[in-house]
Amino acid sequence: MEAILYPIGASLAVFVPEGLNTIILAIVTGDFLYIAASDLLPDAHKKFNVKVIFAVILGAVIVYTLEYFLKL
Repeated sequence: MEAILYPIGASLAVFVPEGLNTIILAIVTGDFLYIAASDLLPDAHKKFNVKVIFAVILGAVIVYTLEYFLKL
């Protein structure tokens, strides 16, 4: 059921006033972080693997580097 809400939300985003974009972006970002923290990371902890830890750290470094250089 939740999966159908993403395409519907993307379709309705065209009609959202510009001032609300930052608020909606913050909510959606929190939603994706919740999914990652509650679903993906516990699965990664069940099977201890150095590759998984390295991938998570590398992903965080890439995001920080892009934010730093692109001044987002």
